[in-house]
Amino acid sequence: MSVLEFIASMTGSLAWPVVVAAIAIGLRKQIQALAGRLVARFAMLTELSGLGVSLKFTETLDELEMGVKEIKEVSAADRVTASDEATVVKRDEFRSEVPPVVQSDEPLVTLLEAYRVVELAVWRALERHGLGGNRKKPLQSAIRTLQSNTVADSSLLRLVDDLVSLRKQAVHELVPVDRNDAERYTWIAADIAEYLDGL
Repeated sequence: MSVLEFIASMTGSLAWPVVVAAIAIGLRKQIQALAGRLVARFAMLTELSGLGVSLKFTETLDELEMGVKEIKEVSAADRVTASDEATVVKRDEFRSEVPPVVQSDEPLVTLLEAYRVVELAVWRALERHGLGGNRKKPLQSAIRTLQSNTVADSSLLRLVDDLVSLRKQAVHELVPVDRNDAERYTWIAADIAEYLDGL
């Protein structure tokens, strides 16, 4: 290979990188602007995807509120049909067992405390019916035990499944929970705990 052939081959090999570098240097301001727009668009997509998860969280809370409302209506109808006044007093006595939920500055802490209220109510209901003992089994399994051995509403398991799902989303999937959602979760948990204490 002669010197001229070597120079020709090197020129051919280096031509495209030199042209690309020259274009990049010449258009660097436009490339920087484009990169900035792409980063902003990606950030917006991330926010929208987070917003979608947040909307799903809120929609599940809406469904939970409707389900709890149905259970409370059935429970109220049961109280009206029960002529025994002691039954009503007994339900009111159990209501006092529901511990208050600690309202924290951090919504996630409030949500976790509310979940704990439901857990404790499930264990109390199991113990009242002589079904307790194993507090290590999953909450859904404990609810199934209650449903098969008491007059617990058939939709109770679905409601508790939704509570568990929301808690997992908030804790493990890091779904942002705002104060309003945490407060709604707290009211739902308190209503479910009250229902469980009335079984």
